[in-house]
Amino acid sequence: MNQKDRALKISKRKGEGGARRALRRVTGWIGNDETPTRIAQAQRDEQLPITTGRRIAFLGAHGGAGVTSLLVASAGYLAQARGGSVTVAGLRSTSDLSWFLGDNHHQRGLRLHDTPLLHTRESIGEISRAQQVLLVDCDSHVTDEELSMLMPHVVVIVGRRTVQGIEKVENIREALGDKHGTTIRLLRETPESGLGKPRGGIQLGDLVVIPQDQHLAGDSHVRIENISEPSRVAIEELGALMMQLAVSR
Repeated sequence: MNQKDRALKISKRKGEGGARRALRRVTGWIGNDETPTRIAQAQRDEQLPITTGRRIAFLGAHGGAGVTSLLVASAGYLAQARGGSVTVAGLRSTSDLSWFLGDNHHQRGLRLHDTPLLHTRESIGEISRAQQVLLVDCDSHVTDEELSMLMPHVVVIVGRRTVQGIEKVENIREALGDKHGTTIRLLRETPESGLGKPRGGIQLGDLVVIPQDQHLAGDSHVRIENISEPSRVAIEELGALMMQLAVSR
């Protein structure tokens, strides 16, 4: 089953009519009555059992793509679903992660690895085994050698949902090939996207879209209780997709 099929499987509802399902596939539309069901299904997938640590690398296709805020939001929902055991780390710096996490992230089951991974004395394997899931902020300057050091199970490439953003995401995906694990191409909706606003779903072909949310714009700590419902559904389903792909490797 490929990435697109997995994502569509997450969003399907038992007993749903063919016309409604077709509408969702084309537009990403969901009804309000479906939100609890989709979130519950995503949370079950986020709880998939794993025997050793899984590493998920977040890359920025360009500056200001929203890598750190989306990583922290995804980590928050994964920690909530899994009861903790989620660590976030920075490849070169932890300052942005510290800002987005805020002071009480330990209470939410999140751990910040204080030392940038390029400067740590521990191996990546030792760090990831200590927690079940390790999400790494690689910003927009990661090299092929650094990705090889991380040995990620899943790579998430983040860009803005603009024509230029999509092009940059696709270029990075093509350059990576299949060398560094399964790839998720993630687009963040912004006010200046100009491509038509998604209607609450996450699918644009086989690209994953996070709807516009001012809370993820970078000017405040990321608190999952403040994230809007469409974005929450999308991020929960993103977490489920990440875990499905990570566990399958």
